[in-house]
Amino acid sequence: MIVSEYLDIIKNSEKYVTNSLHLKSSDSLGCVYVWLENVSGFGIRRKTFIALDNPESGISLENKTILTYIEVFPAK
Repeated sequence: MIVSEYLDIIKNSEKYVTNSLHLKSSDSLGCVYVWLENVSGFGIRRKTFIALDNPESGISLENKTILTYIEVFPAK
């Protein structure tokens, strides 16, 4: 899976708060995205770390291959 496909999964979730997804940090080894989910009228923070395939340093972040990802809990 590539990063843009994973981000589409997040954005297409019915709990996703529109326009809340943003890139918090990134380097050649990985990136962190944060967003909000609406749970019973409350905005719940979500954060995920995505490990990237390092040899793909010449392409845009959205087109890089995901090695693994994990949700950061609690998201602060």
